[in-house]
Amino acid sequence: MQPTLEPLSDLLNPLNGPDSRHFLEYIRMYNSMFAFTSMGVQVDENINTGHAPYVYKISGQLCHLMGSLLPDDDAPPQFAQLYMYDTENEISNRLNIFQGSGQSTAPRPHIVQALKDMLDAYNPYAQAFRSVRDRILHDSNTDLYLRILSHRSGDGRQYSAPAASEVVGLIVGDFDSQHFDRDIIVHRRSGSLQRISSLHPSYMPSQYPLVFVHGEDGFRLEIEYRADDSSTSSRVRQHVTMNEYYCYRLHVRAIGCNIILKSSRLLQQISVDMFACVDQSRVKYIRENQASLRSDTYLNIRYAVINHDIYGSDVGRRIILPPSHVGGPRYMFQNYQDAIAVCRHLGPPHLFITFTCNPAWPEITRNLFPGQQPSDRPDLICRVFRMKLNQMTEDLRSGQFFGPVSGLIHSVEFQKRGLPHVHIILWLAEHNSLSDGVSIDRVISAELPDPNTDPDAYSVVTQFMVHGPCGSARPRSPCRDRARVSVQRNPPTSSRNSAQQNPQEQIIDEVLDYLDCRYLTPHESIWRLFQYRIHYSYPSVERLPIHLPLQNNVVFHDSQSLHQIAANPIAQRTKLTAWFELNAADPIARTITYPQVTRLYTWHEDGKFWQLRQLGYRLARMNFIPPTASEAYYLRTLLNCVRGAKNFQDLRTVDNVVYQTFKEACNALGLLGDNSEWFSTIQEAAAFASSQQLRQIFIDILLFSEVPDARQLWESCWNYMADDIVHRIRISSDGRAIELQATPQMFNRTPPPLSLLPKKPPVKITLQDLNALYLDNYTVNSQ
Repeated sequence: MQPTLEPLSDLLNPLNGPDSRHFLEYIRMYNSMFAFTSMGVQVDENINTGHAPYVYKISGQLCHLMGSLLPDDDAPPQFAQLYMYDTENEISNRLNIFQGSGQSTAPRPHIVQALKDMLDAYNPYAQAFRSVRDRILHDSNTDLYLRILSHRSGDGRQYSAPAASEVVGLIVGDFDSQHFDRDIIVHRRSGSLQRISSLHPSYMPSQYPLVFVHGEDGFRLEIEYRADDSSTSSRVRQHVTMNEYYCYRLHVRAIGCNIILKSSRLLQQISVDMFACVDQSRVKYIRENQASLRSDTYLNIRYAVINHDIYGSDVGRRIILPPSHVGGPRYMFQNYQDAIAVCRHLGPPHLFITFTCNPAWPEITRNLFPGQQPSDRPDLICRVFRMKLNQMTEDLRSGQFFGPVSGLIHSVEFQKRGLPHVHIILWLAEHNSLSDGVSIDRVISAELPDPNTDPDAYSVVTQFMVHGPCGSARPRSPCRDRARVSVQRNPPTSSRNSAQQNPQEQIIDEVLDYLDCRYLTPHESIWRLFQYRIHYSYPSVERLPIHLPLQNNVVFHDSQSLHQIAANPIAQRTKLTAWFELNAADPIARTITYPQVTRLYTWHEDGKFWQLRQLGYRLARMNFIPPTASEAYYLRTLLNCVRGAKNFQDLRTVDNVVYQTFKEACNALGLLGDNSEWFSTIQEAAAFASSQQLRQIFIDILLFSEVPDARQLWESCWNYMADDIVHRIRISSDGRAIELQATPQMFNRTPPPLSLLPKKPPVKITLQDLNALYLDNYTVNSQ
C-alpha cells in the first residue's frame, strides 16, 4: 500500500476535529459515493437501531457489480457513471445520491470536493474514466468500451502505484469479447450489470477507492513468495493464496501505511468482503470440481478395470461439500459426534462455562490507534480474545481453577453484535467432581460478592455481569431474581479474565448450529481469515471407518488411470485393514478391539499404518450404522467385541467355524436372538440423534429387521423417542399413547403393528398439536 495522502490522512485521525469524526462515522457512505462498482449483498441493519457500537452484518452471498459507462435514459448516474456524466455538477450529483436514503446525516460538500480532487490526481481508475469522458465529448458517435485489464506484467510483489495505462485500456469500434474473457469490459450503455470476479486484481480497488487511493492491485493469481524467504524452496506451493494475501493486508505495519486498519467502519466492511471472497472461492472450487473429483468403492474400480474402462471419468459418483470444509454441515456434525464420543467415555460433563470477549480489556485499548474505539478494530479484538482463550484453556487443563480435569471441549461462536464468545464443557477428575451442595457453592455463585472482603470480585461482577438498569428503577429486570443477580458466576475465573463467565451444573444445549443461514460479521470473518481454531477437544477423538471387504471409498481424479488406482496398495488400505495387519504382527494389538486401538497406537495418514503410541492417549468412535445397512451393521457389532482379527474371515469365525455372513457370526456369538441388539442400537443413537430421528430408526428396525418382541422393545425405548413431545406439550396422560399417534405418518401412512397399541384408549393428539408455532397462533386466535 502506498502512503496515505492528504486530505485522507487528516480525515482518518479522529483527533483532528469534527470533520474527521464525522468522516469516520460515515466513511462507508463516502466510500460508496466514489466506488466504481456496486456491492450486491443483503446488509442487516436491524442490530444497529440502538446506541451500541456499529456492527456491519450481511446475510447470503456477496458480489461486486459493474454497470455501463453512461446511465440509461432518464436514469440517475451511479457509481462509475458519476465520473462520466454531467461532471460540471458532479459534486451535487454525488450529494443527491444520499437524499432520501435514510441517512441521518448528509455528506459535507467540502469533504466530497477534497476527496474528488485527490482521486482525480492519483487514482488510475478515476483518470481512465475521465479520459473516456473526454473522448466521448470529442466524438459522441464512436462506439467506445473501457477494458479493465486482468493481466499484470509484474509478479505481484512490487507495490508501486500503477499507471492508468497498466490497468485500463480503451477499445474503439467492434471487438470480439472472447479475446478478453478475463478482462472487465465496460460498455457505453447497457441495461445489465456484470459480476466482477474476486480473482480480478481490480476487485478490491474498484470497490474501495478510499483505501486503494493509488489503485493498488488487490489479490490476483500467481503472486509469488518473496525470493529471500528461506522457506520458499521447500514449499509445495510457490504462490500466495487468497487467504494468505488478505491476512497480510490485515497486519499492523510499524513503518508504512495502516490505512485499512484506520478506516473504522469501512474496515468492518472490507474484512467481511475479504472472508466472503475466500469462503465463496473455496465453495466454488468444490462445486466446479464435482465432475472431476470422483469417489467409488475399491471393488467397483476393479470391476471397471475388468470391463476395460480406462479413465476415472468412466466410473464414480459426484461428491458434495466434504466435512473438511470448515463451517459446513458435515464439519459441524462430525465435531458434534466427536463431543458425544467424549461424553460416552467420560460421562456427562460437570460444568458448562461461557466466556465472552470484553472490548475494554487493556490489551485491546492500549493497542488502538489514537482516538479509536474497540469497535473500530475487530482484528485486534480477535487476536486478544484468542490469547485469552488459549490461556484460559491452559489454566483449566492444569487444574488451576477447579482442580484436575479429565476432559475439556470448547466451541467458538459469535454473538449477535459480533463479539467472539466461547462455550466450554468441562469434565472434572473423578475424585474432584461436584458431589454435594458445598462443593457446588464453591465454584458457582449467583450473589454479589462482599465489597469489603473481596473488592476485586465485586468490581468485576458489578461492572461486567450486572445488566442494568435494574433494582428499584426496574424491579422486573430479567437479570434479577428475588432481589439477587440471577446470572451465575465463578469468582476465580471472572476476576482473572474480567469477563462474563457463567458456569452451570447441567448442560442444556451442547451444540449450536453456526450456519443455518449464512450471516457474517467482521469478527467472525477475521477469526476465520486468521484460521483460528473454532473447535477444541481434549482428549481428541479418532474417527474409525467401517466398510465391508473391498467396499472402502477411494477418491480420485477423473483423468487418473484406473489400472494405477486398482494396483495401488494404498488405495485398498484403510484404518480397518491396517488394524488387521497390526494384529497379524503385534501380539499386544490382539488383546484389544478395533474401537480400543487408539489408546495404544497412533494412526499415520501418510503411510496408512498404526504405530505404538509413545505419549498420551486418544479416544475413538466408529461411525453409526443403522440396522437397514444389513451386513455393515452386523460387522460393526462384531468389531465392538472381537479381538485380534487378522482379516474379515476371522470376524466371521466362531469356535473354528467360518460363517458365510457377519449376521450368522453375531448369532453364533449370542449377540442376536433377543431385543438387546435393537435396544443397544436405539440407546447408542439417543446420545446424538433427535427424537424424530430415533422414531425413524425404530420404524426401520420394525420394517426391515427381525424383532423377537416388538412390544417389549417399545416399552424399553419409548421414553427416548418421546423426549421432544414431553418437552413441547405437558399433559397428565401416558406419553406412550401420544407417541403412537405420531408414528403412523412415519410408516408411510401404514399404522404401527397391532402388538404395539396400548390397551387403554390413546389420547387424541395430532402432529399439529406438537407444533409450537401452531399452538401459539391457535391460542392467540382463540383469545
